[in-house]
Amino acid sequence: MPTASTHAPQDPAGILAAHKLRVTEQRVTVLTAMLAEPNDVTAQGLYERLRPASPNLGMATVYRTLNALADAGVLDRLHHDASAACYRYCTPGHHHHLTCRACHTVVELRDCDLKAWTTRLGRRYGFRSVSHSLELEGICNACHRAAG
Repeated sequence: MPTASTHAPQDPAGILAAHKLRVTEQRVTVLTAMLAEPNDVTAQGLYERLRPASPNLGMATVYRTLNALADAGVLDRLHHDASAACYRYCTPGHHHHLTCRACHTVVELRDCDLKAWTTRLGRRYGFRSVSHSLELEGICNACHRAAG
């Protein structure tokens, strides 16, 4: 069943420590913002949002922190924006994403029936341990209605 992800309040410092990432004020600031973000965001977008309250937080720090969080598996890195990677905190476990091209609403899709297909393709072409990720794009109903 597709669901828009909602997250219970979590401890950013605890998440960083659990993923063996150094706990710094800047990383806590970035992760706190990501935990509250219902959809995806680019490094530039997050930087612009955080800058008024955190003037000492640099763009490079935001970019490096998002990448470190994605590399550690804390955030998902989405590639539907051709100009920049987007990042999102998602619920754990295997899932895919359905993203609105207009407003960037993201829906997590948990009902994945691709395992048998990817295994079969892997065998056909001599691959082992085949994994997959899938990003679907479209226009949500709200944006479609607004466009008239």
